[in-house]
Amino acid sequence: MGGRGASYSGRRGRAPRGYRTVGKIRGISIVRNTIKKSGLPTRAPANSVYLGTNSIGKIVQLRFYGKDGQVIKDIDWVHSFAGHRNGTVHWHKWKNNKREEGHYPLSKSDIKKYKDIIETATEKK
Repeated sequence: MGGRGASYSGRRGRAPRGYRTVGKIRGISIVRNTIKKSGLPTRAPANSVYLGTNSIGKIVQLRFYGKDGQVIKDIDWVHSFAGHRNGTVHWHKWKNNKREEGHYPLSKSDIKKYKDIIETATEKK
């Protein structure tokens, strides 16, 4: 991502500039990109977590930020990969502010921790 909305400018308690909070699930803000209509910021307040929407407002991703405000991990469920069907929940690593190509299954602890959030977001069990 680039341009406006790709950086965090210190707006505590609010979605980063270029994004709008449109709801919450289990205390996690659902944010919508007001410029591109989809995607999440690559910088945010330290240790933030956001749910992101696609261009039609459907929740498609859970993103985690580290203590430096940079992305550390995405959990996705709306694209197919490596023989897995669309809707298979998996995660992606980020390194040096870039998303790596690999797709990884959720660990049992991540499934337990995020299952209710993902089920609420996807409206599926």
